[in-house]
Amino acid sequence: MSSLTTTLAIALVVCNLNAQEPDCTNTSRANTIGMISCDSHSGVIRGEPIQLFDGESTRGWTKRSGEPSTNWIVQDGTLFRSKAGGDLYHEHWYQDFELTFEWKIAKNGNSGVKYRVRKYGNQSLGCEYQIQDDKGKPFNKHATAGLYAVYEPNGTKKAAPVDEWNTSKIVICGKQIEHWLNGQIVVSTCVGSDDWLERVASSKFKDKPFFGQNREGRIFLQDHGNPVWFRNVVVVPLRCVDY
Repeated sequence: MSSLTTTLAIALVVCNLNAQEPDCTNTSRANTIGMISCDSHSGVIRGEPIQLFDGESTRGWTKRSGEPSTNWIVQDGTLFRSKAGGDLYHEHWYQDFELTFEWKIAKNGNSGVKYRVRKYGNQSLGCEYQIQDDKGKPFNKHATAGLYAVYEPNGTKKAAPVDEWNTSKIVICGKQIEHWLNGQIVVSTCVGSDDWLERVASSKFKDKPFFGQNREGRIFLQDHGNPVWFRNVVVVPLRCVDY
């Protein structure tokens, strides 16, 4: 068990534990995990918010190796990818959580937030909340707020123009994943479902066994060669009973 697991257990707020049997085919339920509260009788326990970026330092963030990063710096209260040098990893591993963050991307830019990251041979791979300049193509599997290469965002998506701030949320609750953008849910899926397996099998991850099905992994901000800014990065631990 990771050190974070113990930390999250301490941080959790005990709520109603009237758990229901999980059902990934129940789309009305799948689409509302991110809005669940303590009195929802859903079997989801929400913890206290944990600030992952304090606006003043890169404390808690490193290269994959654990060494300090030199290409990600603090600029005007934001985490800024200033030059080439690699992705920025948070030091802890995470299981079920709600991650909120604000971001903006430069023109022609590309980045992302990866989660449940684990090693596949020499590669560190995970699911990705895509961030990019969509260049007029907002609804494909490489578009902003999509689950990169697997799920395209739906038609409710409304991204801000490049160089303007967006608000995003990733909700991970057992097998269920949600991506939100500017108050709208744009991806909702069940890991391991027939639809998930079919999409992964036709994606660039087809040769990665059980891609995305690990319950725990790291979070990192992607260095894809372009300027990108993040701020107000906050994680809320979830305990998803019987999910």
